[in-house]
Amino acid sequence: MKLKRMTACFGRLDHETLELEDGLNILRLPNESGKTTWSEFLLAMLYGIDTRKREKAGQLPAKVKYAPWSGRSMEGSLELVHQGRTLVLERTSTPKSPMGLLKIYDKQSGSPVSELNTANCGEALIGAPRSVYERSGFLRQQELAVSQDGALEQRLGNLVTAGSEDYSCSAVMKQLTALENRCRHNKTGLLPEKEAELAALRSQTKTRDEAEAVCKELEQSICALEAQEQTLLQTLDQLDAAEREQTRRELEDAEQALSKAREDRLEWDRVCAGLPGPDALFSLERELSRLQQAAQTAAMESTLAPPELPQSPEFPVFAGLTPAQAKEQARADRALTEDLLDPPLAPGKHLWLSGILLALAVLLTVGGEVLSLLWLFAGAAALAAAAAGWWCFAVLREKRELRREAEDLERATAILTRYDVSVPEEIPSVAEAFDRETRDYLRLQAETQKQILAAQQTAQALQLQRRAFLTRIQGWVPECDSLQRAAMFLSETRQSWLSQEAAARLETQKAAQLAQLRRAVGPLPEADEAQPLPASLPDRETTRAALEDCRVRLRNARSALDQQLGALGAMVPEGDHQAREAELCDQIRQLERLYEALGLSKTLLLRADDRLRARFSPLLCQKAGELFRRLTGGRYDRIVLDRAMNVSVGQPGQSVTRPLDYLSSGTKDQLYLALRLAICDLILPEAPMILDDALLCFDPERREQAMQTLREEAAHRQIILFTCQSPA
Repeated sequence: MKLKRMTACFGRLDHETLELEDGLNILRLPNESGKTTWSEFLLAMLYGIDTRKREKAGQLPAKVKYAPWSGRSMEGSLELVHQGRTLVLERTSTPKSPMGLLKIYDKQSGSPVSELNTANCGEALIGAPRSVYERSGFLRQQELAVSQDGALEQRLGNLVTAGSEDYSCSAVMKQLTALENRCRHNKTGLLPEKEAELAALRSQTKTRDEAEAVCKELEQSICALEAQEQTLLQTLDQLDAAEREQTRRELEDAEQALSKAREDRLEWDRVCAGLPGPDALFSLERELSRLQQAAQTAAMESTLAPPELPQSPEFPVFAGLTPAQAKEQARADRALTEDLLDPPLAPGKHLWLSGILLALAVLLTVGGEVLSLLWLFAGAAALAAAAAGWWCFAVLREKRELRREAEDLERATAILTRYDVSVPEEIPSVAEAFDRETRDYLRLQAETQKQILAAQQTAQALQLQRRAFLTRIQGWVPECDSLQRAAMFLSETRQSWLSQEAAARLETQKAAQLAQLRRAVGPLPEADEAQPLPASLPDRETTRAALEDCRVRLRNARSALDQQLGALGAMVPEGDHQAREAELCDQIRQLERLYEALGLSKTLLLRADDRLRARFSPLLCQKAGELFRRLTGGRYDRIVLDRAMNVSVGQPGQSVTRPLDYLSSGTKDQLYLALRLAICDLILPEAPMILDDALLCFDPERREQAMQTLREEAAHRQIILFTCQSPA
């Protein structure tokens, strides 16, 4: 099969066309340009899109991942050459099935190809189902490894068996295992079922005798339980009769209680008829409370000292003076005191002249000594005498002034002492204090007189209210003459009304109880005196519990008896036991022979499969080894492949193979590519090979070797390589 042209409205592709040729097609496209999209589009055109897949582990299904970016419907066409015919595949979408409508026709004639349809299109054209193609001829980026697949195993086996393509060892093994499990699987299957039936049949005879003995015991137990049930029912009837009698007595007691409550209520109605009503009583109690509080307040005030007129301020210095006169006297005394306390004369104030005269006398004496003039000495003597005389005069005058100053100080001190101050400047403040206290005294005196008058008026008003209240109370109690007796009367009245209300409530309660009891009891039948009740009866709950337990045991016994009778009826008649037992033994022997034959078949099948694998495995390993040698430049020349598709490789000249874990990542990629090419060459010789950036991780040297190998393989098949790298 050769691909010619693809036109896609798929993912980022918006009706873009890709032309393809025979041999190797190298499509070098930059990243994010649609290489993977073209590859997935080819798979969708051949095999369709699986709409059952859902998003899982962050991986989007193809129907979501490749929905057209343009918002159009997912569709496309594929032109190819198959068996000499040029075919055109067109796929369109429905609302529920993307790419679900397939149309296939011959390009030259336009006639539809009826042998191809949606179900078999890909497998018929490629030559393999999708799972085989994706593991052989379709190489995605970094997905070169080959995994085990049942279909791939079948196709590899067909290479050497040349038989029907429906053959698969694993499928036949599954069928044989299913048949084995049908015969015997742990405790299930036909063999255990027949063996269990045989064991049940053999034990049925013994079970029948045991079942008959159990039936007899159950019948006796049922008779005893029925008698016990009747006894308990009679006891309940006696309890009902006793309860009816008790109910009659309770009704009589309730009627008597109602009658007594009604009498008490009528008696209190008569008592309260001559007393003030509740509203009047409330008003009287409130007024009494107010009067009692007022009386208590007056009593408390009377226990305190009555208000007295305040004492007049005591200022002896201003005795008999008005505040204005006191201020005038204080100003005069301050001025006098300041005059008396003027600074005293300095000591030696009058001695300075005698000093001057004495100094002149000294000078004249010195001059007389120097000049030897007698008149200077005479003048000096005269000046000295004058100085002595002036000194005596000054001393006497200073003593007189000191005596006068002492008298002034004494007078000033007397004035300050009289005002009780220390300096003259404080004298006016005494007059101010006298003025202030005098005004306060007059104000307090007026307020005290007003309080005394108010207290007298309050006492008179309280006395009038008390008389008016007692006058109202005397309408019911003429001898009431104090608030204490009025309070006792009102308290007794309140208690009487409360008793009347309590009696009325009790009457209502008793009437309701009697009505409720009559509704609950209903009409009582006449007392049956012909059947006297026992002196003592058990508790009703105990009797009901015993009755319920008896009935449960009776039901269980009857159910057990029914089960035993049913089991006896289901047992095979004793005459048929031997025939059925022989039949079961024959069936068991046949199943055992079949089970042994199935085990032998599985063993032989595994041996045959090993022989077949020994035949086709060398073909695959030989082809893959040759390709691997070419890809690695001769460093490796052997490949060994086991049943699970595990690979080992060998080097030239070495007899021991090594597993993949010993190879580098680049060599592993070369090995996987060789296996893919070999598998595709063996099982899909006509199918095109698709490589989506499969050589992305190859270094330049390995990529050049891989490209050379692909060119050689492209000589006999079509290879399409999508890559973002420059081809070697």
